[in-house]
Amino acid sequence: MFNKFFSGNADDLLAMVCTAPTSEIQSVDDPNKLLNRGELIDTVIDEFQVPKEEAERIVTEIQTEELTKICNKMVEMGLVEVNEYDDEGNPKYTPTELGRKLVE
Repeated sequence: MFNKFFSGNADDLLAMVCTAPTSEIQSVDDPNKLLNRGELIDTVIDEFQVPKEEAERIVTEIQTEELTKICNKMVEMGLVEVNEYDDEGNPKYTPTELGRKLVE
């Protein structure tokens, strides 16, 4: 609700905030609240004034970088290991014994 730009007058803004669910108000600026892909794309379009296709590319690139960081951390923690690489040189991960135990 609060991750989109608002347009309207002060009365409209007040009405929107007054009728907002408490959970939405409390989660404003919560770093742990995740946006869905569509919301991310809309935010990039609004913030950087780029076409949808460019926003999708940017979001995909950011998500890929974040996933790589998470996978690398999981390798460091001993939860997964790289057992092979695909045709493009990307690692393929498999769970370790420790990783399997944590899932069970």
